[in-house]
Amino acid sequence: MPSIPLPGTAADLRDRLARAIAFVERTRADSAAQLEHAQARGDSASVQFYAGRVQGFDFALAEMRNVLVIDEEVRT
Repeated sequence: MPSIPLPGTAADLRDRLARAIAFVERTRADSAAQLEHAQARGDSASVQFYAGRVQGFDFALAEMRNVLVIDEEVRT
């Protein structure tokens, strides 16, 4: 699969990724709070929904952070 060049320097891309990670972290925290509220209400459908969101955000964050680790390893 061919790669698509992204505009900007490597530092610009790392900065964008760091900002994206911060956004996903905030969104995950919001979903985790909603999950707690749903659990307190005993709303099983909402618990399932928000638990899935939190799990998805956890996966996305792990992958995004992995890109930063790989980038650091490549640069050193």
